[in-house]
Amino acid sequence: MNLSGILPLLAEHPIYNSFLTDVREGQSDRAPLSLYGPARAVLVASLARELGSTIIYMVARSEHARQAYEELQVWLPPASGLATVSLLADPDSLPYERIPWSRETRQARLSALAALARRDRGSGPLVVVASARALMQKTLPPRELKLATR
Repeated sequence: MNLSGILPLLAEHPIYNSFLTDVREGQSDRAPLSLYGPARAVLVASLARELGSTIIYMVARSEHARQAYEELQVWLPPASGLATVSLLADPDSLPYERIPWSRETRQARLSALAALARRDRGSGPLVVVASARALMQKTLPPRELKLATR
């Protein structure tokens, strides 16, 4: 399903335009956290479309991150070319556990980090969805990641 055609309608709303202007000027003190859950994906998708920059969409839990990622795939499907959506997966183990991560987790994290590295080279808008736990996990320094990727 592709709902990206609805996003221009949001751009016509005066409150959204006021919020967008504040974001562009770096003066946004409004917190869109009071939005209902399903409306957040629409807002993030529209901001990605309008701003054309990288957005880190942080949520509290890993299941919320997966759900937000799937919702954004509807608003910003890969075929639309509006933005790339990546999921920064949670680690499989707790910080003090010495359990190796699964192949899928490593692949998902590296994919999101590589998308961030490519973004620095002007590859278009990017939305990275991550839980707080996924963002707290130490990873490669940006310089090393860039040197290791093509």
